Parts: sequence; C-alpha cells; structure tokens
Amino acid sequence: MSRTLQDGEVGDYYRGERPPLGPPPLLYYVNGIQTGSDDHIRSAEAMSQITERVVRGVYNATAGKGKVGMVLDLLQCADDWVDGFSSKLAEIGAGHVNGLINKTLNDVRKLFRRAPMDPVNVPGWIRSKIPERVRVALLEAHLKSYNLATASLFHELSTHRDRDLWIIAHSQGNLIAADALWAMVTAYGETSLTYLDVYSLASPAPAWPLGIRGRHKVYGHTNDLVTLADPHNWTPITSRVAEGRFGRMQGHWQQYGPNDNIGLGGHGLDKNASLDFVNKIRGRLNLPPWSGPLPAF
Repeated sequence: MSRTLQDGEVGDYYRGERPPLGPPPLLYYVNGIQTGSDDHIRSAEAMSQITERVVRGVYNATAGKGKVGMVLDLLQCADDWVDGFSSKLAEIGAGHVNGLINKTLNDVRKLFRRAPMDPVNVPGWIRSKIPERVRVALLEAHLKSYNLATASLFHELSTHRDRDLWIIAHSQGNLIAADALWAMVTAYGETSLTYLDVYSLASPAPAWPLGIRGRHKVYGHTNDLVTLADPHNWTPITSRVAEGRFGRMQGHWQQYGPNDNIGLGGHGLDKNASLDFVNKIRGRLNLPPWSGPLPAF
C-alpha cells in the first residue's frame, strides 16, 4: 500500500522472512534526488535485505518529478553543496588559527624558558562557552531552514552519539550526511564522529570532516556527472596534487559503460550498489557473500 512520507521523516524498515540479526550498528539510509515516498521505502527495505538488519530511513523529499521539481531539487543540492564546501574552508581556517596561536604562545614561553603549554583549540574554547542545549537548538534551527532531512539526521546522530552508527547515503543523501556530520563537529567536536561510519554511493559531496577520515567508504562511477561534483573525483588532477592524497582511496570506483562518455547512466542506486559495496558491508556484518540477483531498489 502506497504511503506519503513527510520531508525529513524517519522510519524503521525491514524486508525479509527472518527477524533482524545481531547487535548494533544502527544503520541509516538517506536517499538522493528526485525520490518519492514509495521509492525511498523500497530502497530502505532493499538495504535491510542486504544487511539483514532493520534500516532507519531518513526521507529526503523531492519537490516534484517534473521539470520544476527537478530545478527546485537541484537548487537545494546547490545550497547543501555550498554549505559543505564552506564548512571545509572553516575547518581549514580554524586549523591555521590554532597553529598560529599555539606557535606564538610557545615561542613566547620558550623565550622565557617556560615549558610548552597544552595546545589551544579555538573551536573547542568557543563550544565551552555555549551550553550544549543552546548549541544543538541553534544548529537544528539552522538546518531546518534549508533541509529538513539534514536536521532529522543531525537529531538522530546527536541522540545516539554513544552508539555505533553506519550511514548509507546515495546521491544528494551524501550532501545531507556530510552537512549533518559538520553539524556534529560544530556541536560536539570531532570526537563525536568516533562511532560513525559512512558508505557513500554516487556522492557529489565536496568535503567531509577530518573526524570521519578512515571510516568513509566511497563507491561510484568515475564518469557520472553527479560524482564529478566532488573535486576528489577529478582523478586526472587529484592523482598529481600532493602525491595523490586528495584522490579516492577507499571503496570502489570504476568507469560506467564501455566508453568514456560522461553522463547520468551509472548514477542510479542499483548501479552503484552493484559495485562491491554489497559484499563489503555484508562482510563487516559477518554475513556470507551475496548470491543471486540484488533486490529491487
């Protein structure tokens, strides 16, 4: 029976004959652009079938399936993209400020023959001056102003931040996941991402917090227009910059199709899940490799 979900609605989904297996992690799925309620539910249930766990879906509603809806969805993606990119610039700036302050203070202490002091963390100092409930309320209000799904995911992550959480995100869902993680860093610091893992499918997200490094696995097609919105995927450039440190090194990337054409042919959730994502996530859950056709996404 068809259901109509509200933008940002969170629901638990499971498809299978057996009850969910095993202990946490708590799994989240965030859908991409141009996704209706039924599409989101079907995809979340497919993820539950693959992982043999209940999957908590965070619904990122579309503004509509027509041309107007597509334009509005893309405009929201642009807002999400800019927010993530500016967050990375702020992170880089804060790192430089911290380095400059710590170097200056320790140079002065060295001049007076004093032992080095503990490093100063400017964002942490600012957080210490604002009560947690105020920080969280301000961030939730800000996120709700442009993306209800981001606000919902941030609320879920902040509520369960002492648990192992895995996020599976497709397309725009990665912009939402990245923004929610930036909000976590703003509210609690990078240590709040310690128990988080992210599986990115066809991601356009330009930047992720340093705190998720090493636990962010990416899957996609190198000639997909959407994935090319992430500068990390410009492999002809990233392979030559800073010894390739900015290129993709985890997950699975490959060309979609038999030629070099760039387009949207390989952008679908089914196309990206069909990379080695399915068996990688099943392996981490101590499940045997998948056999037979993949479930309908």
